Amino acid sequence: MRQITNFISPHINMKSSIKQPAAFSAIQFPIILLSVLLLSAFLASASQAQISGSDLKRFQYEFSARIYKQYADAVVYVTGEFSDPKKKELKEYFKIPNQKPNDSIGTGFFITDTGYIITNAHGVHKSVSAVVELRNSERYNAQVVGFMLESDLALLKIDPKESVKAITFKEDSEIEVGEPITSIGHPHGLKYTCTQGIISAVGRRSLLSDINVTVDNLIQTDMSINPGSSGGPWFDVEGKVVALTTSRRGGSDNIAFGLSAQKILKKLPELFDYPHRNGFVRGFEFALKDGCVFVDKLDEASSAAKAGLKNGDQILSVNDVPITGIMSYLNLEDKFQPEQNVKLTVKSKEQNPENSERTVSFTLEKWNAPDVNDAMWSKVGLKVRQLTEDEFKNCELKSSYAYVITEINNERFDKLKCKVFPGDIIGKIAGVRPENLSELNRLLARLKSGDRINITILRAINAEDKTSLTLPVASQASSESSDGSQPDSDNKSNSANASKPKSITKTRIDITDFKVE
Repeated sequence: MRQITNFISPHINMKSSIKQPAAFSAIQFPIILLSVLLLSAFLASASQAQISGSDLKRFQYEFSARIYKQYADAVVYVTGEFSDPKKKELKEYFKIPNQKPNDSIGTGFFITDTGYIITNAHGVHKSVSAVVELRNSERYNAQVVGFMLESDLALLKIDPKESVKAITFKEDSEIEVGEPITSIGHPHGLKYTCTQGIISAVGRRSLLSDINVTVDNLIQTDMSINPGSSGGPWFDVEGKVVALTTSRRGGSDNIAFGLSAQKILKKLPELFDYPHRNGFVRGFEFALKDGCVFVDKLDEASSAAKAGLKNGDQILSVNDVPITGIMSYLNLEDKFQPEQNVKLTVKSKEQNPENSERTVSFTLEKWNAPDVNDAMWSKVGLKVRQLTEDEFKNCELKSSYAYVITEINNERFDKLKCKVFPGDIIGKIAGVRPENLSELNRLLARLKSGDRINITILRAINAEDKTSLTLPVASQASSESSDGSQPDSDNKSNSANASKPKSITKTRIDITDFKVE
């Protein structure tokens, strides 16, 4: 108030040698009084603004500390031996003498307490086999459950010894430019580093040069993001994840991008793929809006449609358990089995007060999985079998997640520059190394006609007599079951009992942009 007094005192106590008219004094005083009141309000507002700024700064740091304390255990270190896919090296698949393995560094986080982890596809794409390390230093080999290179998303699964801490996504679409966020990651291998910033912009586009994929509608931040931070969660003030670290602008300071929670949530049903994994038919897909789950692309021939489910219905509960978002639905669907009765409480998109909510009950049908080789032949033009243990050792492969080609559709493969032969090995298909033939079958079920995929073909040959180390037996493919079980020992490859050659010629062939039929 001293500043205010100093400002107005010359006007109140001013003595002039010129006599003022009485009318002028009567007008002057209200003007001066009004000026004093306005100035007082301005200075009080300015003082309050300074206090608010100080409070905000303190709040931001307290919020980061709170988030770290609550959710650091939900963040994992994703590592494992890796090879740069752009270089297309043999060491990604084969054991090479006198070469030390390089370990990848990346971040992921639990989205269920049973061990499902979301992370980047571009990190998993480089890995020979993914390894997940928890904050308590426990390490687990991870299974790649879902993989989407075009969206830069991968879903991993481990089997932890006990329930783990999981995060919650921000399921509504409100994201404000300027709102504070914090992240936990492993930049340059510095595990569990906490950093903070704001949402700088939305609707950005970024080219992921290591996988040659452009991702749209990204969120921009000024947080400090470095190699190893990819896959880390961005938390808002409520502790909900608003995005996942995707990339950073090379050569720039504090310009990084993240995949929004909304885009992740839309992809989760396909990544989890419970219908194919558990062997049932859902009969519909999902649409998401503002944290609500709606029925979309309903199959009119499905039991759900026959029971009265409609396109656009909002799912309110499943078997009397409320649905608060797509994750709450998927957690229930994890337990679905074929021929199980399911009761949905839904609300019609047609606003009818008399019938706004209704119950739809139906029985889940069984998914009749096609024979894996029938699916492989129709979609890719190949038939395959799993490697025997001896073949795996003799070929000096790093991962047993590989398949011997037994038959080829020449009409489709003769057009390729590099020829493919029976006895060659599929190392990776559509960016994934399926763990077994059942996993391969589920992968094929997700592939649609017209999809463009990459296939990596491997070849191991005895350098002395130029013979393949995997000698396919025609009867073996037909005797193998679609669930991945091995045939009887009588049908095993002739190479199973062959001695390992002294010298092996190893070849890698990368088929890009292969069109699925």
